[in-house]
Amino acid sequence: MKTIQLITLTATLALAACSKDNIPDTPADNSELKIVATIDASPDADVLPAGRSADTRATFNPDGSGAFATGDVLRLRVRGSVPVTYHVEYTIGTTVLRWDDFKDIGNKGPLTFAGAYPKNAVDNDNCFYILRAANPDLLIAPTVTVAKGEPVRLAFRHVMHRLVVNLSGNALTADELSQASVRLSESLYCCAVVDFTNATALADNSAIYGDNPPTRTGATTTFILVPQDIHSLSEKITITAGGQELTYTFPAQLPGATAYDPPRRLQSGRTLTLNLAINTANRSAAASAKPSTRATTTDDAALTPECTGITVSAW
Repeated sequence: MKTIQLITLTATLALAACSKDNIPDTPADNSELKIVATIDASPDADVLPAGRSADTRATFNPDGSGAFATGDVLRLRVRGSVPVTYHVEYTIGTTVLRWDDFKDIGNKGPLTFAGAYPKNAVDNDNCFYILRAANPDLLIAPTVTVAKGEPVRLAFRHVMHRLVVNLSGNALTADELSQASVRLSESLYCCAVVDFTNATALADNSAIYGDNPPTRTGATTTFILVPQDIHSLSEKITITAGGQELTYTFPAQLPGATAYDPPRRLQSGRTLTLNLAINTANRSAAASAKPSTRATTTDDAALTPECTGITVSAW
């Protein structure tokens, strides 16, 4: 089981004035407005697009669990009895909040809180545009209802989809596999609408990657993608290795889907792992002699990527 690190962000309330009977307020009235945030995994620095930083001071354990650090900025969404969403930037270790800060949205009863990290990743229409994000690994804490005096417990989780492609096979050397280029379709969607109630997301189909498709290099490559349904225009993965360009097509049914899900959905908060073996049944000795410098020739049997395993797991 993953270790969950807790960070307690405490905003101490000033003592309220005594009532007309000169009796101090109840403990619930004077209690701290305490925000307890959990995070169960790290934004993966090695899968960030070139030229972008993780924009985080957070520290992480080998298993991926971790903790926010002083200076990290969360964006809180707060609602009261007035049907208006109040957005608050919360800097850990700096920001001080009080229950009375939310009187304009109706704080006589309970308030609801949700959170996003990084702070400006989601716009006021709940849209997340992954190409503009400093960190594509969007963390969302689902909505919780809090009474005055209770702690605000925000359990941040991943809402994007993580795709891992592992390459192996007898047709290529380890050097060739390490230099293999893996390119996803330019027709994949890159904009999502976030559901703060359930901490999930799904593509809104308004924008695609176009001329800037996701591309990685290596025997193991990792992509962070907007959750979406794979369709006929986005089903191809192109692998350039050993002097050849190979194509793998997503299967008609992906594992992990429920009876109510489309069969080819890249699910929010899940990791899909594809194990692809690049094999050839007939490669000549001459063609295999200098594989790292070999150009494609008639001596080469066609290389074909074969799926040897596909799994879906929680992220």
